[in-house]
Amino acid sequence: MAVTKFLSRKTRLDMIIKYIMSGEKTEKMMYVSGVNCRPDTAISEMQDTKKRFDKEDGIISYHLIQSFDGKEISSKKCHELGLQYAKELFGDDFQFVVATHLNTDNVHNHIVVNSVSFKSGNKFYSNRETKDFIRITLDFICRENGLSIIKNQKRLLKIRRKISQETDRHKLRWENNLSSQLKIYYNIIH
Repeated sequence: MAVTKFLSRKTRLDMIIKYIMSGEKTEKMMYVSGVNCRPDTAISEMQDTKKRFDKEDGIISYHLIQSFDGKEISSKKCHELGLQYAKELFGDDFQFVVATHLNTDNVHNHIVVNSVSFKSGNKFYSNRETKDFIRITLDFICRENGLSIIKNQKRLLKIRRKISQETDRHKLRWENNLSSQLKIYYNIIH
């Protein structure tokens, strides 16, 4: 069964990336990957993106922790699913690093995402709908790979109600697209 924590970070991008890439936790960076950046230069690449678009304040990154039962998945598969998960959530617009930690009984991924798109300069904003999308996406990936998921009917009903509500016409286009994606994933997993 997979569990995800989603955290916003307002300080020290360098500290969080150094933490997730720690050789002690990743077995000498065996499973560390960068998307739209190189792991060894991710800090400077992400900071350069922020400077280029003059967006160095507020939330500087998002930190996802994707944890699996160690008996259910191998380290290699965990890393592959972490990459698939982050690409599904953040696409080609954001820089992120995925690091698989092998130092505990439950193998887990740490994913650090730049809050600013290196393509458009738009910031990624998290809200309740985003968090629902993150959960549904993880469930979909787990089912697709034969892994167990959390079955919380109250939570799923809440998501269904939220999806069915009409969205405010002033929301950003990606939020409207996010709502469509939620509907698709919800229908696929049920």
